[in-house]
Amino acid sequence: MCQSFGMRNLNVYWAALLLLAAGFFSGGCGEARHAPVSVASELAALADPVNFCLPAHSQSDMISSYDRGGGNADWWVVPPPVAGSKDLYEAGTFTGPGCVKRIWVTNVPAKEWLFYVDGEAEPRLRMTQEELFAYDLFAPSRPLCGNASGGCYSYLPVPFVKSLRVVLRMPDLDRNARLYFQIHVERYPDGTAVEPWPKRPDATISNALAHVNAAWKRVAADDAAIIGRLHWRQVKVGPGQQVELFAGDQGGIVQNFAVRPDFNRHNAVMRSLLLRSLVLECTWDDAKQPSVQVPLGDFFCNGLHPRQFASLAMANIDGAYLCRLPMPFRKRGRMVVRNDGPVEAVLETAAEFAPGDPGDRLYLHAAFHAALGSTSPLHVLQTIGSGKYVGCYLVSLGMDGGWNILEGDEYFYRDGGAEPVHHGTGVEDYFNAGWYYFGLLEMPLHGLLDKAAMRTAQYRFHLSDPVTFRKELRMDWEVGGGPGSPANGYMSAAAFWYQDRPGPAGSQLPAVGQRFPPLDQVGLLTVMDELFELERMGLIADAEERCAFYAGALQQMPEHWMYELRRLAYREMRLGHAVVRAELGALAAVTNLPPEVAQQAQLLLWRGEQPGRAIFGAHGYAGYRLLVDGKPVGQGGDPFSWQGFPVELAPGEHELQAEVVPQPQQAFFSAGFSSFFTNVVSDATWDFCRVRPEGWPASDGDRTLWHPYEFTPGIFPSMAWWRLAPNGIPCVQSGHQAGAPCATWCTPPGQTIYLRRRILVPASAPEHPPMPARRLLDDSAVPVRPKDDTSNEGVAHGRL
Repeated sequence: MCQSFGMRNLNVYWAALLLLAAGFFSGGCGEARHAPVSVASELAALADPVNFCLPAHSQSDMISSYDRGGGNADWWVVPPPVAGSKDLYEAGTFTGPGCVKRIWVTNVPAKEWLFYVDGEAEPRLRMTQEELFAYDLFAPSRPLCGNASGGCYSYLPVPFVKSLRVVLRMPDLDRNARLYFQIHVERYPDGTAVEPWPKRPDATISNALAHVNAAWKRVAADDAAIIGRLHWRQVKVGPGQQVELFAGDQGGIVQNFAVRPDFNRHNAVMRSLLLRSLVLECTWDDAKQPSVQVPLGDFFCNGLHPRQFASLAMANIDGAYLCRLPMPFRKRGRMVVRNDGPVEAVLETAAEFAPGDPGDRLYLHAAFHAALGSTSPLHVLQTIGSGKYVGCYLVSLGMDGGWNILEGDEYFYRDGGAEPVHHGTGVEDYFNAGWYYFGLLEMPLHGLLDKAAMRTAQYRFHLSDPVTFRKELRMDWEVGGGPGSPANGYMSAAAFWYQDRPGPAGSQLPAVGQRFPPLDQVGLLTVMDELFELERMGLIADAEERCAFYAGALQQMPEHWMYELRRLAYREMRLGHAVVRAELGALAAVTNLPPEVAQQAQLLLWRGEQPGRAIFGAHGYAGYRLLVDGKPVGQGGDPFSWQGFPVELAPGEHELQAEVVPQPQQAFFSAGFSSFFTNVVSDATWDFCRVRPEGWPASDGDRTLWHPYEFTPGIFPSMAWWRLAPNGIPCVQSGHQAGAPCATWCTPPGQTIYLRRRILVPASAPEHPPMPARRLLDDSAVPVRPKDDTSNEGVAHGRL
């Protein structure tokens, strides 16, 4: 009788994921491809970038919920229940030998996932949805699987010999709901030795799981260690020139390759322009044309702006760009950088090269394509040969004020076939997210590096789930969701693949002046959204750089001054008030400064001079009045402009208060309190009351009338609220704070809602405002209510 891998075993399974088992496998695990395919072997491959360049002895396949009618209804048409059941639904059946490599879903209400292996009557593997996707927000991050930014993903391999049925138990299925899924499978040649998922999982699998999760968690540290041990040399490349970065005249593998631009020589605008003015070209063996031809920034997943991140394939660690995609060649290899821009670039470069016969390893290729307008699709790559596609960095900028730019599906056409063999369900779905994303993330194999309303930059690398081909491969990406949901905007893609012989990259690189998307009106209205996302990740230096870019790009526009002020405010957060005091004073003294800039510059100067000073403000689609300890501070009601007011407090406990009258529809309220001792937004740590408390605002009245927020508020941007006016006060509009305390707060219309939150002012304050924590994995930072509301910690953080 088959033993299911039930809840008891899963507790052991997930505990094993948290073990630090570094060194359990040797670094050459990619060579084990001739051994039987097993859970352990497939997990081991996920920890070693060498597997990117190994030949594929399999054929990839993907089933998804894409619209079979050719439209944009890419949700699952759920079949009738499995015969003899009321709540079991089959997602797919695969013939073997093979292995499931990736599962992605969103909005799928499965209670259990059942995997029936090789025709067995009982599931060999049985997992709850929470177990398969590590769905518990309060558990430690498990990068092998998880839920981040709207989607659930799992790279847990499920090998099988003859067949595999994937069945979902969904007792609460609503057939009007929109369910989306993708399942990636690799099929092996007949006769391939495969060990299916074992009937009794043992320590081998637990240790393998622990190893790959530990390896993925330390990706940022590993990237930094590689950068630290490299031997760097400086090169200068003038306008119209090219410089050799690496040359090898014998076979081998470039294992790690890095470039560190000297950005200190340039202003923020030029730093961004250099990312696409410089072009990386790599030529292998006797090829006449480069196999890699991509702007330097896009090659390193930083196409439009410098952005720190870490992944298993690419990284930007403190301005040093690192590529861990192996680059094998047999006779000679040459890597050059070409400068198509107007100014000299100074770079440091380094490479780790292992000479010797690369064996059957494949050649790296990379191409760049871009399109502006509404023409669909964007042609991402086309190549002839045998190999595998391993990743993409995509920039997608909607310029029509709508979100349809994120509806486009990806298509892979293999070996001359007329129909796509991989058909996606939307931009963010391909990148393991969903619903136009719920926040930035950077994972070992996928990430969202930039986001504003309908404008994103993202990467995904296929280490265990490449798209394989034998003769040729073409990849296209829809611009918008097809008929009925067109889009107008800008898309660019750097595609990465390996194949058996060097071929031309096939890039389409326009003249340097046409490589950059226009700074359009929608883009100007979404800059604040962009900054909020960086703040949530703790990327204050990146937010400062982005403000410097926009201040420089908008020299002739009023917004220039506000972004210059916000740049100084971010710098104050990083380095302290004393560092920026003189610059703030100089800015405040500028003649004909826009009034709101002058007012906020004076406010920041005033706040920095005394430890108890703070700025309390708000905005919302609601009328509001702000109070502290019962004393009015200010009032407003503009949904697009955040307005701040000065507050000076003595050491001790104080109460922030608000009276809010929401608008009948699409109402929200978002408050922010900014000081050097704490930063508060109107999140779930506040309490609300639907009736005026007796003695308000001097008294709490009946304490039983006060309630905690009933759900976690949302974040900006939303589909309704994204055109936010710039201001100079950071970290008061980001976080989970945009929304309402309860679902019925607008009923009856015109009713006032009362809000309160306690804060503690210390006797002395730090020299700069608090910095948000840097986030590295998919640790969704949702504010939670302290369990013990009577504790001192609860009082200090807002519990009453």
